Amino acid sequence: MFEAHGSFELAVRGNILQANIIGGWNVESAQQYSEAIKEITKPLFGKPWAIISVMDEWELFTPDCEPIIKALSAKAYQSGLVREAMVNRIDSIKMQPFHAEIRGAPLFERQFHSTIEEAITWLKSEGFSLT
Repeated sequence: MFEAHGSFELAVRGNILQANIIGGWNVESAQQYSEAIKEITKPLFGKPWAIISVMDEWELFTPDCEPIIKALSAKAYQSGLVREAMVNRIDSIKMQPFHAEIRGAPLFERQFHSTIEEAITWLKSEGFSLT
């Protein structure tokens, strides 16, 4: 097993999780992220919640991370995740995988924003609150 590369910061405020994704990730960092998300979102389970994914400092992940992230996403949809605001100031090729159609989560919607403020405004318009 290797040391985790990349990092993340998580905070729940109201019914919104903010996740700051940083650096290039390997499978160890993806596993740590998955476990941390499952733990921090427990109080949100069973009711609609949203996530702001701040991707400005993210540098992609190794291919073996993909199944972990897909499994985490499926678990999050089942627990009530219905909106994701992805923040990336620069329209980048790294965001292309996230433009794919989401299957198996009919209530889920994702939008892309260039600032956190825009993301918060959209989520508020969708009924989510930071308080």
